[in-house]
Amino acid sequence: MWYISFKEEVRSFTLFGSSGYSKLSEKKKRIELHNPGCQEYCSPLTCRTASRCNNCGVATAKHQGAIGAACTAPPRCAGCHGPFPAGHKHCAAAPKRVDGKITRLTASQLGEIRRQQTATRRACELAAKRRQEQRPKDGVQVVIPTPGARVAAYEAAAPNNRGESSARRPLLAP
Repeated sequence: MWYISFKEEVRSFTLFGSSGYSKLSEKKKRIELHNPGCQEYCSPLTCRTASRCNNCGVATAKHQGAIGAACTAPPRCAGCHGPFPAGHKHCAAAPKRVDGKITRLTASQLGEIRRQQTATRRACELAAKRRQEQRPKDGVQVVIPTPGARVAAYEAAAPNNRGESSARRPLLAP
Protein backbone atom coordinates (compact mmCIF):
# COMPACT_ATOMS: atom_id res chain seq x y z
CA MET A 1 0.00 0.00 0.00
CA TRP A 2 1.35 3.41 -0.97
CA TYR A 3 0.70 6.66 0.86
CA ILE A 4 1.06 9.90 -1.07
CA SER A 5 0.23 13.29 0.41
CA PHE A 6 -0.83 16.41 -1.44
CA LYS A 7 -1.39 19.91 -0.10
CA GLU A 8 -4.71 20.14 -1.95
CA GLU A 9 -7.39 17.55 -2.73
CA VAL A 10 -6.82 15.80 -6.10
CA ARG A 11 -8.90 13.55 -8.34
CA SER A 12 -8.65 9.80 -7.99
CA PHE A 13 -5.76 8.28 -9.99
CA THR A 14 -3.77 5.07 -10.45
CA LEU A 15 -0.11 4.77 -9.60
CA PHE A 16 2.05 3.72 -12.56
CA GLY A 17 -1.07 2.40 -14.26
CA SER A 18 -0.84 -0.85 -12.30
CA SER A 19 -2.56 -0.03 -9.00
CA GLY A 20 -6.17 0.43 -8.03
CA TYR A 21 -7.69 3.88 -7.92
CA SER A 22 -6.53 6.15 -5.12
CA LYS A 23 -8.83 7.24 -2.33
CA LEU A 24 -8.74 9.88 0.34
CA SER A 25 -7.50 8.58 3.67
CA GLU A 26 -8.37 10.74 6.67
CA LYS A 27 -6.31 10.30 9.77
CA LYS A 28 -8.66 9.93 12.74
CA LYS A 29 -7.73 11.86 15.83
CA ARG A 30 -7.57 9.73 18.91
CA ILE A 31 -9.49 11.57 21.61
CA GLU A 32 -9.80 9.95 25.00
CA LEU A 33 -9.76 10.78 28.68
CA HIS A 34 -6.19 11.79 29.46
CA ASN A 35 -5.64 9.92 32.72
CA PRO A 36 -3.08 10.39 34.21
CA GLY A 37 -2.64 13.83 32.76
CA CYS A 38 -4.90 16.82 32.19
CA GLN A 39 -8.05 14.75 33.05
CA GLU A 40 -9.89 16.17 30.03
CA TYR A 41 -10.74 14.61 26.67
CA CYS A 42 -7.83 15.20 24.31
CA SER A 43 -5.11 13.42 22.36
CA PRO A 44 -2.65 12.19 25.02
CA LEU A 45 0.22 12.18 22.52
CA THR A 46 -0.01 15.91 21.78
CA CYS A 47 -1.45 17.27 25.05
CA ARG A 48 0.63 19.99 26.70
CA THR A 49 -1.80 20.85 29.50
CA ALA A 50 -0.62 20.50 33.10
CA SER A 51 -1.32 17.22 34.89
CA ARG A 52 -4.25 17.28 37.34
CA CYS A 53 -5.55 15.26 40.29
CA ASN A 54 -8.24 12.87 39.06
CA ASN A 55 -10.37 13.48 42.16
CA CYS A 56 -10.44 17.26 42.73
CA GLY A 57 -9.11 18.52 39.37
CA VAL A 58 -6.38 20.74 40.89
CA ALA A 59 -3.08 20.96 39.01
CA THR A 60 -0.58 18.55 40.57
CA ALA A 61 1.97 21.35 40.98
CA LYS A 62 -0.50 23.26 43.24
CA HIS A 63 -2.11 20.22 44.91
CA GLN A 64 -1.96 19.83 48.69
CA GLY A 65 -1.71 16.30 50.06
CA ALA A 66 -2.27 12.96 48.35
CA ILE A 67 -3.26 12.79 44.68
CA GLY A 68 -5.83 10.50 43.08
CA ALA A 69 -7.96 8.04 45.02
CA ALA A 70 -6.31 9.07 48.31
CA CYS A 71 -7.21 12.77 47.79
CA THR A 72 -9.43 14.09 50.61
CA ALA A 73 -10.65 17.24 48.82
CA PRO A 74 -14.25 17.29 47.58
CA PRO A 75 -14.49 15.83 44.05
CA ARG A 76 -14.59 18.17 41.05
CA CYS A 77 -14.56 16.98 37.45
CA ALA A 78 -11.77 18.64 35.45
CA GLY A 79 -13.95 18.59 32.31
CA CYS A 80 -17.42 19.78 33.36
CA HIS A 81 -16.55 21.13 36.88
CA GLY A 82 -19.37 19.04 38.39
CA PRO A 83 -19.34 17.43 41.85
CA PHE A 84 -17.86 14.18 40.54
CA PRO A 85 -14.34 12.77 40.11
CA ALA A 86 -12.70 13.42 36.74
CA GLY A 87 -13.74 11.14 33.91
CA HIS A 88 -17.04 10.10 35.43
CA LYS A 89 -19.40 8.15 33.20
CA HIS A 90 -21.84 10.95 32.38
CA CYS A 91 -19.50 13.93 31.94
CA ALA A 92 -21.31 16.65 29.99
CA ALA A 93 -18.00 17.96 28.61
CA ALA A 94 -17.09 14.66 26.94
CA PRO A 95 -16.99 14.74 23.13
CA LYS A 96 -19.93 13.06 21.40
CA ARG A 97 -19.92 10.75 18.39
CA VAL A 98 -22.37 12.03 15.74
CA ASP A 99 -22.69 10.18 12.41
CA GLY A 100 -19.43 8.35 13.06
CA LYS A 101 -17.47 11.55 13.71
CA ILE A 102 -16.33 12.85 17.06
CA THR A 103 -17.65 16.34 17.77
CA ARG A 104 -16.33 18.50 20.55
CA LEU A 105 -18.27 21.17 22.36
CA THR A 106 -17.70 24.78 21.39
CA ALA A 107 -16.08 27.11 23.91
CA SER A 108 -19.41 28.80 24.68
CA GLN A 109 -21.17 25.43 25.19
CA LEU A 110 -18.39 24.22 27.45
CA GLY A 111 -18.47 27.50 29.41
CA GLU A 112 -22.23 27.18 29.96
CA ILE A 113 -21.91 23.55 31.10
CA ARG A 114 -19.13 24.49 33.49
CA ARG A 115 -21.17 27.37 34.97
CA GLN A 116 -24.15 25.06 35.56
CA GLN A 117 -22.04 22.27 37.03
CA THR A 118 -20.13 24.70 39.27
CA ALA A 119 -23.46 25.93 40.66
CA THR A 120 -24.52 22.31 41.25
CA ARG A 121 -21.23 21.51 42.98
CA ARG A 122 -21.52 24.55 45.25
CA ALA A 123 -25.11 23.62 46.15
CA CYS A 124 -23.96 20.08 47.06
CA GLU A 125 -21.12 21.43 49.19
CA LEU A 126 -23.50 23.86 50.94
CA ALA A 127 -26.01 21.07 51.63
CA ALA A 128 -23.24 18.86 53.03
CA LYS A 129 -22.07 21.73 55.25
CA ARG A 130 -25.62 22.26 56.56
CA ARG A 131 -26.00 18.55 57.30
CA GLN A 132 -22.68 18.63 59.17
CA GLU A 133 -23.85 21.61 61.25
CA GLN A 134 -27.16 19.91 62.12
CA ARG A 135 -25.51 16.76 63.47
CA PRO A 136 -25.21 16.61 67.25
CA LYS A 137 -21.74 17.39 68.51
CA ASP A 138 -19.82 15.33 71.08
CA GLY A 139 -22.63 12.79 71.51
CA VAL A 140 -25.08 15.36 72.94
CA GLN A 141 -28.60 14.73 71.73
CA VAL A 142 -31.46 17.14 71.89
CA VAL A 143 -34.68 15.41 72.93
CA ILE A 144 -37.87 16.97 71.73
CA PRO A 145 -40.90 15.41 73.43
CA THR A 146 -43.76 14.44 71.18
CA PRO A 147 -47.39 13.80 72.14
CA GLY A 148 -46.93 10.02 71.88
CA ALA A 149 -43.65 9.93 73.82
CA ARG A 150 -45.26 8.83 77.12
CA VAL A 151 -47.12 5.99 75.44
CA ALA A 152 -43.97 4.89 73.62
CA ALA A 153 -42.01 4.97 76.89
CA TYR A 154 -44.71 2.89 78.60
CA GLU A 155 -44.72 0.33 75.78
CA ALA A 156 -40.92 0.16 75.83
CA ALA A 157 -40.89 -0.56 79.59
CA ALA A 158 -40.18 -4.10 80.77
CA PRO A 159 -43.27 -6.38 80.64
CA ASN A 160 -43.04 -7.27 84.36
CA ASN A 161 -43.30 -3.56 85.29
CA ARG A 162 -46.43 -3.21 83.17
CA GLY A 163 -47.96 -6.31 84.73
CA GLU A 164 -47.53 -5.01 88.28
CA SER A 165 -49.26 -1.72 87.54
CA SER A 166 -52.21 -3.42 85.83
CA ALA A 167 -52.59 -5.89 88.72
CA ARG A 168 -52.96 -3.07 91.23
CA ARG A 169 -55.56 -1.12 89.34
CA PRO A 170 -58.08 -2.83 87.05
CA LEU A 171 -58.85 -1.01 83.83
CA LEU A 172 -62.55 -1.87 83.78
CA ALA A 173 -64.67 -2.32 86.88
CA PRO A 174 -66.78 -5.52 86.83
